Parts: sequence; C-alpha cells; structure tokens
Amino acid sequence: AIAALAGGLYAVVLLVVTPQSVFGMLTPAQAQTVRGIMHMVTEGGTASSVMAPVKAAGIKSGGKTGTAQKAVPVIDPKTGEPQRRLVSERDFRGNIIRQYYEIVMHDKLRSDAWYLSIAPLEKPVLAMAVLLEGPGPGISFYGGKNAGPIAAQLILKAKSLGYFGTNT
Repeated sequence: AIAALAGGLYAVVLLVVTPQSVFGMLTPAQAQTVRGIMHMVTEGGTASSVMAPVKAAGIKSGGKTGTAQKAVPVIDPKTGEPQRRLVSERDFRGNIIRQYYEIVMHDKLRSDAWYLSIAPLEKPVLAMAVLLEGPGPGISFYGGKNAGPIAAQLILKAKSLGYFGTNT
C-alpha cells in the first residue's frame, strides 16, 4: 500500500495506553469474546490471506477490517481549493431571496480503508489501527486488501524487534 502511495507514509500516530488507563472497560470474559471474534477475521475471515505470513511466523493475531465511503470535494487545479458554485433561492415570482456558495462534490465516493489488529492474541502487547485515505473518487480501497498488509508487516517487525518475547 505504501508503494501505491508513491512510497509516502502520510501520518503516523502512536498512542501508548497502559493497562491502568483502560482497566474495567470490559470484563475478562467479554475481552476474551472480543479477541475470539477478532481471531475469526484472521483465520478464515476477510483478513486470512493477508495475515498468512503472521500465522506462518507462529503469531496468533486478531483483526477487524473496514471500508468507509466518503463524499469528497472537487478540487480546483489552479488554486488547490475546493470548487464552489453560486446557489440562488427564489420566491414564487422568481425573485432572488437568498444566495450562497456551496462546495461542489464529486459524483463518486472515495473509499477509505482501515484495519484494527492485536497481537499476540491471548496476551496482546501490540494494538494498532491502520487507516488509509483512498487515492481518489471512484477508486476502490479495502481494509483487508489495502490496510491489512501494512498491519501484518508491522506485527512481523514487532516480533523481529523482540516485542513479543519468546512465546507468541
């Protein structure tokens, strides 16, 4: 996906959450259920193929794929700003009673992709969200296909750096 973005990684946000900061949000049974559901995504679900290298490395992981479609403005190539058009409201006689500018939107939606991941599954030390803004209107972007491979590579990198210890 980074190669598709001409080698650029546009934004990286790192948020460190300690166990104390989220203590009590879910019961242990609820947390285990959520991890089980997320594991189904990586084992036979929408991210099974992109997480195959993670599984091959002996790491059980969980994930959630997602795709969001968003209306985006038409950008004026000269100014780099959204294009605007004048809208006139008229009374029953045809007299203008109000005018305003509105932003011109593309007729096709932009697809944004995301992938949430935890690893290792039973005692996660890594939780991440990979969010990719689609390249443009009408171009399909998917969580499992586009964001998932980035998450898989980050999990493998975390393992190689020793974040998971010896048991994954």
